Amino acid sequence: MVRDIVASRIVLKEKEIFIAERPGFAGHFCDLPNEEQERLVKENPEYGEIICRCEKITKKEVRDAIENSLGARTLVRIKYRARNGMGLCQGGFCTPRIVRMLRDEYGFTPEDYLFREAGSNLFTGNVREGEDR
Repeated sequence: MVRDIVASRIVLKEKEIFIAERPGFAGHFCDLPNEEQERLVKENPEYGEIICRCEKITKKEVRDAIENSLGARTLVRIKYRARNGMGLCQGGFCTPRIVRMLRDEYGFTPEDYLFREAGSNLFTGNVREGEDR
């Protein structure tokens, strides 16, 4: 129905490189059978590192959210894609780990961390000058 409404206003052209299904497993790591979890951890140890205890979200799942084609770079966008921060602690455990991951592995500075969009900065700088951690 939506396609027909849009097509009545603009010319639609089928994309030649359209990918109907993305590779990967459906669902979440914690929902997989133990054998599959063990296999994935052997393939990629980041599946064995829990970032969010409440929702049992792994470092690999957070990395996939950050590195997906939409490029999640705010904490809310990462949360919507990976489910971190939705448990009992509401991000009290996982948010510092994700902040550290963005800093160490993606080069974020304090001014780069946004909660939702431009202007929703989480930090303005370091508490102590010259301190990295």
